[in-house]
Parts: sequence; C-alpha cells; structure tokens
Amino acid sequence: MCILVVDDDPIARLIIEQNLKLAQIDNEILSAENGKEALNIIKSSKPSIVLLDLNMPVMNGFDLLDSMNENGIDTDVYIITSSTLQNDRTKSYKYQSVKGFFEKPINKTDIDLVKKSLQ
Repeated sequence: MCILVVDDDPIARLIIEQNLKLAQIDNEILSAENGKEALNIIKSSKPSIVLLDLNMPVMNGFDLLDSMNENGIDTDVYIITSSTLQNDRTKSYKYQSVKGFFEKPINKTDIDLVKKSLQ
C-alpha cells in the first residue's frame, strides 16, 4: 500500500511527506506535481490514498477527480489545499472518493485521520 501526494509546490509535498513519516506511517510515499502526472501514477501504482491539492497547473485537482471517475478509480482522496472557498469544499464532497478536506498547513489531526483510514 502506498500513498500519493499531489501538489505543484515541492515544499508543500516535502512537508506533507515529513508529517506522514513523523506519524510513523511506513507506507511508500509517491509524489506528483500535477493531476496528469498523478493519474499516470494512480493507474500504475494503485495507491491506497491520494492527498490532493486542488489548484495546480496542467491538470487541477477537480480535473483529476473527474478523470478518476471516468476511469473507474475509487481510491480514497483527501483534499489538502490553501483554498478557503466554501464552494471548493462543497464541490469536493460531491465526489464519492473524497473522504476529507484539509486546509494547509496539514496538522497532526489531519494526519491521524489519514493514518486511521490506512488501518
């Protein structure tokens, strides 16, 4: 079982990865910098969880969620974003695969929810 972290900001990806390791989540951690790259990794590696930013170039988070639906991919997704728009939160939960919506920076409570879903 692996975890895919999708964010166009390399520092944000690093912080998320470090927080996962600090929480003693020993799963392999993969990363992608946009939705298009993430979709390829999801198809080939089949992660158990995707931690997904919404605002990215090339393919944004909502487009990735649409592509996952179109391809019959039902991997659990947690949105991790700096967006504070209520519309983004509401739209996210319209996707069956979205299990949580976290605002950056990710915190221990968020990581604990991710860890619980891995069990």
